[in-house]
Amino acid sequence: MEYVIEQATLTKYLLQEPYDETLDVLEAIVLNYIKELCQLAMRVGKPDKLALEDIHYLIRRDSKKFSRVKDLLSMSEELKKARKQFDDVKPSMI
Repeated sequence: MEYVIEQATLTKYLLQEPYDETLDVLEAIVLNYIKELCQLAMRVGKPDKLALEDIHYLIRRDSKKFSRVKDLLSMSEELKKARKQFDDVKPSMI
């Protein structure tokens, strides 16, 4: 019974709207991380060039980030292929 109460409390807490200040701080942290990662990536590879391989190199030891990037890139490729197929079919239907 205690577990059910804890779950209900947690669910209620998670469904609440976050404070704007919390979102602002979180956004600042994420943007700062991305900015620093991109700056490092530009120093790793060709000077003043941002390459995906350089970002892969920097996150290679963080398995969660590396696999997430890999998943997102494969999904992006699948979407590109689907869009291309849709665009190829669309003109012939007219």
